[in-house]
Amino acid sequence: MKIAVYTGKGSAKESAKAIMKISSKVGQVVEFDRNIPNSDVYIVGGGSASEIAANLGAENLKELESIILNDKKKYIGICAGAYLAIEGYWTDRTLTGYFVLIKAHHPDIDSWRRGVGWIKVKVREEEMKMWYENGPLFEGNDGFEIIGRFLEDINETDSKYNMINAPAIIKKDNIVLFSPHPELSGQTGKKLLLKALEGSL
Repeated sequence: MKIAVYTGKGSAKESAKAIMKISSKVGQVVEFDRNIPNSDVYIVGGGSASEIAANLGAENLKELESIILNDKKKYIGICAGAYLAIEGYWTDRTLTGYFVLIKAHHPDIDSWRRGVGWIKVKVREEEMKMWYENGPLFEGNDGFEIIGRFLEDINETDSKYNMINAPAIIKKDNIVLFSPHPELSGQTGKKLLLKALEGSL
């Protein structure tokens, strides 16, 4: 299995490095920046979704979108990579609307900077602690499956939206989106990412 991990402008080095280390257990890892390689799986981790979108550009974003939606290659988005893959935000000044894999949205995008820290998440029937860094809250009715929900709230912006029971991990067909960081969440998170890579999450 060939696994392409985005490491270009806008990516968080710690996140990308951890993703590549875990992914190397189950496949051949390649890094990508602006040029989209041939791959079985594409992973975009933490960082800044708007910077990642700007670096890739509209043409590459649409190409990658087609690869995922039409060629049915796997996509795993983590934090910024999840923001990137849901409905675009601030489309007057970002390119995030050029890459939409699941028609979900963040219900309070202007209060996206909720905070960072360990947060309790229920994945299937298992409760675990996961590392969270301003990840998206998923809202919508695009037929996605909710794999995990938040059991606690981080809210440094006084947003009217509470995270408790909000979707933390969603899946639709060949696409898995994580709001928290599995790659930075110890052995439990590592197992989640491996399951996502293997299609067994």
